Amino acid sequence: MLRIHNIKVKLGEQRYAKIISQSLNVREKEIQNVALVKQSIDARRQNVHLICSFDFTVKDEEAF
Repeated sequence: MLRIHNIKVKLGEQRYAKIISQSLNVREKEIQNVALVKQSIDARRQNVHLICSFDFTVKDEEAF
């Protein structure tokens, strides 16, 4: 199980595997079992978004 922190997510976005794959520059098919661990709202500017942490697995974790 891997964990990634400080990922910007638009309000209403639910496809977390896609967001993680874009952040890590891997294919979305490799990201599995995504779980939202923590989220907070960043409303300091006009562009309000969430800052999230996720737990996830990948197909070949050793090579990753």
